[in-house]
Amino acid sequence: MGKKYKVVYDIKDCIGAAVCHYADPETWEIRKPDGKATIKLPKTQKSENQEVVWVDESKLPKLMEAAKGCPVVVIHIYDEEGNKLI
Repeated sequence: MGKKYKVVYDIKDCIGAAVCHYADPETWEIRKPDGKATIKLPKTQKSENQEVVWVDESKLPKLMEAAKGCPVVVIHIYDEEGNKLI
C-alpha cells in the first residue's frame, strides 16, 4: 500500500486564477459563479472556507504542480506524518 497525502485547500483566499485546474483537471474544477476552484475528490472535511482530502501517491505529482503554480499559495500538501511538503 502506498503513502497517503493530505491536501488542504483554503477556498476563502483563492483568487480564481485556475492554475490548479489547468495543472490537474482530473482533481480540480472551477465553480460557478465565483470562479474559484473546488476539489472533485471525496472530501474528508469541507466548510465554506476549506476543503480537505487524502490522496495516494499516484496523484501527488499533479497536485504538487497545482500547488506550486498557485499564485496565492492556497493549496497545502502534507505527508502522513504531518510534514508540510508545500
